[in-house]
Amino acid sequence: MLYDPPIEEFSVVRTDLNAAEEHMDPVDGPSILIVTSGNGTLRNVDKEFEIKMGSVWFIGAGEGITLKSQGEMVTHRAFVEA
Repeated sequence: MLYDPPIEEFSVVRTDLNAAEEHMDPVDGPSILIVTSGNGTLRNVDKEFEIKMGSVWFIGAGEGITLKSQGEMVTHRAFVEA
């Protein structure tokens, strides 16, 4: 679900996963991902990281990621399109 407020500073994508995998395409600007419930993994081009509720990750501009949940997981990714 995309939250796109009527301002240019940022947008937020909420992702709800239930034992699933979701690829997120790169965006032009930097972003921050916050895990608000559940746990799973975050994979970028060359590494995979364990993530859990309360985790916060910086994602560089132009970097795609893949999220995989272990059960139910909710994330919010705030990003800027440069």
